[in-house]
Amino acid sequence: MSTVAPLNRIPWLAVFTHCLNRVMYLLGGKFSPISIDTSKVSGCDCSGLVQKMIWEGAGVTIPAGSYDQQQYMIDHGLEVVPLAEAIADRENRVYIFYKLAGAMGDPYRHTGFFFNGQALQSYGGYGVGNTSGETVVKWGVSICYLWPSYIPSNPAAGFPVIGENGQVAS
Repeated sequence: MSTVAPLNRIPWLAVFTHCLNRVMYLLGGKFSPISIDTSKVSGCDCSGLVQKMIWEGAGVTIPAGSYDQQQYMIDHGLEVVPLAEAIADRENRVYIFYKLAGAMGDPYRHTGFFFNGQALQSYGGYGVGNTSGETVVKWGVSICYLWPSYIPSNPAAGFPVIGENGQVAS
């Protein structure tokens, strides 16, 4: 059983949309302090984005690096979900994925989110963006965890939505 605070998807997704196509990839880049406004950040790495989105959505500070973040998921009993199931899910559930070091001959780890079939992430050569879930599996992503989430009964107007085509809909 999971022992993490449920994630409010409104501020969680707002971080992503505020950073989308604007914040570039920066190896080791974090949101520091974690409360910093996203408009003041020009670069972050994958685990920095995951850490910021979890903090905004659940009010929880998870570790900074992908290895320690994955250990946090294990230690807090998050459910492991098959990749195909997470990618196929269109029910607004939030999954955190991991590529382990050595996968596909790559010495680096990677992390991000699956949400409605899309991979939300910060990745090398680009920055904060989204790709299909199938694409990151080709990159060697091998495990994902379900983070409990919700939308409040009276969500704020202007809630950002990622459509089936992977674009932010207004």
